[in-house]
Amino acid sequence: MEQFRNNLFSDLRLVILPPGEDHPDDAGLQEAVTMNENLRAETGYVFQPQDLIRIAARHAAGQIYTEIKAMIPKVKAAPMYPDFPSQVMAMDEAVFRFHQMVHYFSTYGLEDLFGVEVREGWLPDSTETPKTETDETLLEAKVLSLAEEDGLYRKVYEQLLMRRERMTIPEKELVEECVRHADDSFLSVKAAFKENLIPVFRIIMEQTKGPQRIRMLKGICQNSGDVFKCAKNYIRMHHYHLHTSEKRAIVQTLEQFSPADFRDNLMQSNRKREDVLMVLQFTDSSLYFRSPDHLQAVSELRDDLLRSWESRLKSILKASPAEALEFAARRPGELVRKTRWLLKNGVDREQLQARLTANADVLSTQTLVRLCNVFKGQDDQLFELFAAVLKTKMKQMKTPLDGKRIYVDEEQYSFDASYIETNEKSAEGGYIRSGMAFRIPAEVHTLRFFTYWNDKERIDIDLHGFALTEEGKIIHIGWNDLFRSNAMVHSGDVTHSNAAEYIDINLQKAVEEEKAVRICLNINSFTGCPFADIEEVRTGLLAVSKTGLKTNVKLYNPANCFFSHELRTRARWLAYGIVDPRNRLLILLGREKGDLDAAETYRPYAFSLNDYLAMLCAARGAVLTDAAETADLVVKLGHPAADNEISLLDENFFMDAPAGEQA
Repeated sequence: MEQFRNNLFSDLRLVILPPGEDHPDDAGLQEAVTMNENLRAETGYVFQPQDLIRIAARHAAGQIYTEIKAMIPKVKAAPMYPDFPSQVMAMDEAVFRFHQMVHYFSTYGLEDLFGVEVREGWLPDSTETPKTETDETLLEAKVLSLAEEDGLYRKVYEQLLMRRERMTIPEKELVEECVRHADDSFLSVKAAFKENLIPVFRIIMEQTKGPQRIRMLKGICQNSGDVFKCAKNYIRMHHYHLHTSEKRAIVQTLEQFSPADFRDNLMQSNRKREDVLMVLQFTDSSLYFRSPDHLQAVSELRDDLLRSWESRLKSILKASPAEALEFAARRPGELVRKTRWLLKNGVDREQLQARLTANADVLSTQTLVRLCNVFKGQDDQLFELFAAVLKTKMKQMKTPLDGKRIYVDEEQYSFDASYIETNEKSAEGGYIRSGMAFRIPAEVHTLRFFTYWNDKERIDIDLHGFALTEEGKIIHIGWNDLFRSNAMVHSGDVTHSNAAEYIDINLQKAVEEEKAVRICLNINSFTGCPFADIEEVRTGLLAVSKTGLKTNVKLYNPANCFFSHELRTRARWLAYGIVDPRNRLLILLGREKGDLDAAETYRPYAFSLNDYLAMLCAARGAVLTDAAETADLVVKLGHPAADNEISLLDENFFMDAPAGEQA
């Protein structure tokens, strides 16, 4: 339950309202308002007014304040030089390198020479000024929302499974906890994106039995192909050994689908045929199938009597591209995936676009957005094709924007530099998804990249900064290169657990002295242990003002974090963020890329969030206005703070909006 609450907070910005009877009075309201101001100053979070009234009525301010404070990440150790950055900036390089060598010898060196386990290495005896002053708050407060505990599991489960995009690690954990509390009301929720079935399928298999297990498996799967996909992963995860009850459950779930559906999904392609045969083999399907029609289809598959959909498409294409288009159009999703291939093989572009547009209502908005991201500026023909289909799809939606005057409040973000990531979004999660670009406020002179880690074993986490200059030069700050440059400075490389590292970036010097075009900030598990296997490893980026250079100012202020993550992936290296110092932008990446890959290949996507919103508003008959006062609705990223505001993130950018009447 604790992890569930943490994930609700970090990825949905939801806080559970303690149950109880409402007793509104002035004392409760005063407690709630005081709590809100303390949260704003200490954590950078606030509640909207209507939620403050609910907190006041339950007299829950104290409990909620304690819970939120416990969920705010902490940096629990000082860096190698506690008065960073002033100590390092003033230090002679020979002294820094000598300290570095002695520290390395005290960990890696002693372990190599004597074969002993070193838990903690030598650190220089450095002056540490008492950190009594908190840096001034530089970022806008983040709005939280309340959720009632009653019905919450079903609500979160449906919200996440209805999205047609790959779930992040925290989202999977949320869904898994919801499944543990599942009842029959969950059976009506289908997984809109196939890959999201896999973790839900596993939980159901592991935590339910008998008829309930089969009913829940049938409930989440839309066809027998979904069952095969999930079963393949489940069998491999269990090293190809299932209990009899598990084998029966999978086979009996397959029998819940009609023989026609079952036959269609046995032979979609030659590659998938092998996966299906593997599932049938390791579930002993011939022993547990009771339907003669299903058994007959399996027999034909094994005797190579079934032709795949792909092979039939290729055969028809050789004879007639027009007929191949008609055949492919029976499966709109496959038609999207085969678009480029069909064009290369002679299918008429206008006819192909017409067929895609005709099927726009059943196509995934997320997929179309991703294709627009990929092809705009790279292949204009394909971009125009998919943009036309996306526009048609938008005209068939039903959204709160319809026919309204809309003001877009970008707050601290740049919508021109942001793009919507769907299946490619960072697996690390977070309420603000990867691809979003933050405007760095004018008061922020320094960005601080930080990490804290701890484990019972000795773990070595490293931070790296790669600045690309306008001349194509690379300036690297890290343990194996410079420890400071004109614009960046490293706090010192610590090679044991319960440690912290920082890299500070002076934005003005990055532009004026280093001529930096962009700076890529990476984090690496040098020990080789995946982030997911480390007890605690957290990283993030925060804003620092001029006062941050004083030695008595606390190095870490959660209220000034642009974003932070407790790392959960199996990766050992992440390109965590990109800084554009000239335009004062910070872009969240969270991609599994190494060294300079992200810095050298990163390009701001041409199909920006602004482009997407302009297309959506035009399709829904909405008019963009220049002032909030003249608007019917204010559109923003985060939770709404007023009745006429609506959150793009909470509404998943309206990409899951239901179909309405044609505009």
